[in-house]
Amino acid sequence: MSTAPSTESAIYQPPSWEAILAAHARISPRIHRTPILTSASLNAMTGAQLFFKCENLQKTGSFKIRGASNAILSLTEKEVAKGIGEGHRHPVERQPWRCRGLCCCVARSAGLDRHAQKCLRRESQGH
Repeated sequence: MSTAPSTESAIYQPPSWEAILAAHARISPRIHRTPILTSASLNAMTGAQLFFKCENLQKTGSFKIRGASNAILSLTEKEVAKGIGEGHRHPVERQPWRCRGLCCCVARSAGLDRHAQKCLRRESQGH
């Protein structure tokens, strides 16, 4: 049985703490630990304490690698055998597929930003 969140219910159920810990265990060997930064000047401007999670420092250049990795690594072999459509995910998120030993074909949109193009080229070369 897949541990990926169910989208069949109309009522959202947040993940349990156990599910969060399980997801962390699945993805932590495959992602970079990114820093959380603060800004004294922005804190002063807003009158609040702001925290910035720098997921742009992931190998793929975005936070999406966390969710994509968890979703793909949570699939059962039966679900994988059916094939998986990535939808509108960032094209460099082939990394979780590779961790499962799966083949991934990426179709790149004409409007892909330069940073994503650079990441895609780097990932295509196996870096």
